[in-house]
Amino acid sequence: MIQVCIPPTLVQQRTYIVRWILGLFLPPDSFQIIPCGQQDVTLELNGKRLIIVDEFFCRAESNWLKNESLPVNPQFRSIREHFACLGFDRVLDLFPPSGELSVFEESENSHKLSLDVFGTAFFCVTRYEEWCINARSLDKHDRVASDRCVLSKSGSQKVPIVDCQLHILREAMNRIWPEITKLEQSSYRLLLTHDVDWPFAGAGHPLPMLARNVVGDLSKRHSFRQAKRRMTSFCNGLFGKVTGDEYNTFDYIMSTAEQNSIQSEFYFIAGHSRPIIDGVYQLGSKLIESLLRSVHERGHVIGLHPSYDTFQDGVRLKSEFENLLGVCESLGIKQDQWGGRQHFLRWDCRQTWKHWESAGLDYDSSLGYADFVGFRSGTCQSYPVFDLKTNQTLKLIEKPLIVMEGSLLDAAYMGLSHADAYDAARELIHQCRRFQGNFVMLWHNNSLQSEEDRELFEQIVAAAA
Repeated sequence: MIQVCIPPTLVQQRTYIVRWILGLFLPPDSFQIIPCGQQDVTLELNGKRLIIVDEFFCRAESNWLKNESLPVNPQFRSIREHFACLGFDRVLDLFPPSGELSVFEESENSHKLSLDVFGTAFFCVTRYEEWCINARSLDKHDRVASDRCVLSKSGSQKVPIVDCQLHILREAMNRIWPEITKLEQSSYRLLLTHDVDWPFAGAGHPLPMLARNVVGDLSKRHSFRQAKRRMTSFCNGLFGKVTGDEYNTFDYIMSTAEQNSIQSEFYFIAGHSRPIIDGVYQLGSKLIESLLRSVHERGHVIGLHPSYDTFQDGVRLKSEFENLLGVCESLGIKQDQWGGRQHFLRWDCRQTWKHWESAGLDYDSSLGYADFVGFRSGTCQSYPVFDLKTNQTLKLIEKPLIVMEGSLLDAAYMGLSHADAYDAARELIHQCRRFQGNFVMLWHNNSLQSEEDRELFEQIVAAAA
């Protein structure tokens, strides 16, 4: 058994991250974590040891969750001399040790890795830095913008630095202990998800809203065709017909997923804390019940899309989840796990995860930036979350969001052409495949109206499947 000796302070935090990192490629009963009176983390087995520097936790002890504990001078460090076999030449070190140190120092029985693998991972996956970001750094939806965070400032948002450092650690352990015949790793997966904000373009909409949208079609968008389609959808919806509704792309989405041998996950709004922003549909309506049955019968997944204000309101979030469960139960829909994503990607590191845990949800996939694609958590691996307020490891699993179609295409965000959007997505798919993680993509059902949009969607799904 590997003895993992950790410093005696911040034990809950250190234990959480060591257990997750090593558990990605070692059986849980193959290592033991022990607080010791030493400065760094040490792995010992069969008379050999690997010392891993401890910089973040050491620096943060007296300034926990304060700006003084944030990275001061992140640096890119070359790994070519020792780890060229991994396929990348350098790695971002958020907490470089003082002095000129080689990334890896070897001797007969004692080796040293001067990358704070565990501290970096904890800092990234808990979103520690977002605790320290003040309200002036938030956008109009109270979201942290990507350019406020250290990975973006360092030009590393498109590279999962936690996974890079994890692979360095794994390779070092393979060299030191070749008798460990197999250090397993996870398998790559495409997770295709869809936030159902507007299931239909006209069906089920209240008359005042329909009127405003039609006026906008005519006066702002100068599209008589769009106005006509919207009114036709509204009228057909009165009779339970939504076949021709341009937002009703669910059959197309499920067929595309099935052709690529994957499931789609559809996250439904189950309550309304803000008018209009949270859509206008009700889970118990006949149209939505029919949609829920169709998704379930075709073998796809139903999830929760909590309303706008729930990211800071655990009571409302739990009520909405109970509403979703109740409607699904009435339809005979059962699932082993339930997850979803916050509406507008509104997420607060101080409380949102805890609300999800208390509500009884199994997983969340809210951790992506609205304005940019990439690795907000520094990883493409799913992970158990850690509550920075209570210093507890939760049962809730985070599946970080990597790409949202709106981030790529919306002029308010990246504003890419369809060709450039495909290239950006393909680069991130490559990273997720390289590190055997999850490529989690969000594509809204109402963003598949043009042939260009559908072609891009199909290309990305095919490349990622």
